[in-house]
Amino acid sequence: MSLRLRDLLFEEGVDVSDSVVLRGLAKEFGVEIGAADQQRVLDEYISGRERGVIGSPHFFTPTADFFCPALDVSRDSQGNLQVCANEAAFDEFILACFS
Repeated sequence: MSLRLRDLLFEEGVDVSDSVVLRGLAKEFGVEIGAADQQRVLDEYISGRERGVIGSPHFFTPTADFFCPALDVSRDSQGNLQVCANEAAFDEFILACFS
């Protein structure tokens, strides 16, 4: 399922936060979604937002937090995903992990 999610997001440009998309994916993989699952996801989302999470992967170290530290991720004016390596940010992340 995780590889399918990756393909939907990065290869097909699908909004994987859309509930219709997620329900279709769950059906495709035979995953049943109950009310308790929905509440747990909502609770984790709220907790993450309160901590400052803006996406995945988002890491927390003793001195800072980092969103996708090896890459600059953005969208262009047409909404296409743009991803570029960011060696300096990755180095900063590694230093924060081991200091």
